[in-house]
Amino acid sequence: MKKLLLIGLSLLLIVGCWQTTYRPFIDLDLLDELRVGDSMRSVVELFGEPLIKINQTPDEEIWEYEYRFKRKTGPPEPGNNHVTRYYSKSSDRSVIVHFKNFKVSEIIINKDTNKK
Repeated sequence: MKKLLLIGLSLLLIVGCWQTTYRPFIDLDLLDELRVGDSMRSVVELFGEPLIKINQTPDEEIWEYEYRFKRKTGPPEPGNNHVTRYYSKSSDRSVIVHFKNFKVSEIIINKDTNKK
């Protein structure tokens, strides 16, 4: 009984500590649709809620999104035109969207923000 309890507690500890963090990101292809002058609502409809919102003044905000791009795994096999694609693993690329009077006033695309 003690061994069963020990095994159960060990499994509970391992499963409880095993956490995969997920940070939402946007697809790089969606950035083509973002324009200066877009409303906050249209940006939320396009990208979803940002990771970070900073209010500078009542009519100015800065939003941050992370983006990833699709990579292909290699050339398709003979007779198969389908190329397998996956997202880049790193999400150290960000898009900073400045709003003034509830409209996009500036878009800054940062690459490798965590790179030292």
